[in-house]
Amino acid sequence: MEEKSIEINEELINETDKPEINNQNTEVERLFTQDEVNEIIRKRLFDRKKEQEKNRRTEEEYQKRENELVDREKAVASRETRLSCMEYLKENNYPDELLDVLDTSDIEGFKENVEKISIAFNKSVRRMNPYPEYNPEPALSDNKTSFPNSKHIPKNSEVRNW
Repeated sequence: MEEKSIEINEELINETDKPEINNQNTEVERLFTQDEVNEIIRKRLFDRKKEQEKNRRTEEEYQKRENELVDREKAVASRETRLSCMEYLKENNYPDELLDVLDTSDIEGFKENVEKISIAFNKSVRRMNPYPEYNPEPALSDNKTSFPNSKHIPKNSEVRNW
């Protein structure tokens, strides 16, 4: 309802803004009533509030889009570092399960942690097997590599065809 009154009053303002010209071609100052001044101020305030509201909405939309773009960029960077960590594991023959256990956000930190785990695992395996050079199961190989002295031939090494 206020908008209608403003539109109507705009016509009054436009008509009253024109200076009145006397027959003598001299300028006469236009005097405004208090109601006209109030109406002019109301119109300008309404326009300014409308403009500020539009700017505020635009700024909010801009911030929202910027935040969405930052989130997307973080997600892409996270996927890239995870893929780099996966490539590192494949190149060095480490199990893929380390991706789920270790933090993949920092590639260098991930590599250091994998190396630490590898060293700790190897130490643990050595503790479990105090005699690493002793292997209870003989290696399957030909007789030449089993016996370092090539002149020695075991008794049952020849296969006889009957």
